[in-house]
Amino acid sequence: MWQIITQGHVALPTGRTWIVEPRDWLETVKWFYEYADPPRQRVDVAGVPRAPVGVKHDLSDDAVANLLNILAGLGALQPGAKESGDAQTE
Repeated sequence: MWQIITQGHVALPTGRTWIVEPRDWLETVKWFYEYADPPRQRVDVAGVPRAPVGVKHDLSDDAVANLLNILAGLGALQPGAKESGDAQTE
């Protein structure tokens, strides 16, 4: 199939070469790309009602302490930040 698409002919097992007619070549290319790379479908979101998106935050003392330990281990905190809670920003 790939040889037909790229070269316009194919070597048959009998040793003969089959030269593809231009119309047949075009139909082969159309068929191949329909299945190998199907056209993208547009998604219509104009009529979809917007739903609120919620994010759950865990701001417990344990969660904050765990985050500070991770940041400290990565070297992302200024000296003394563990006590004060100030994170280094760049």
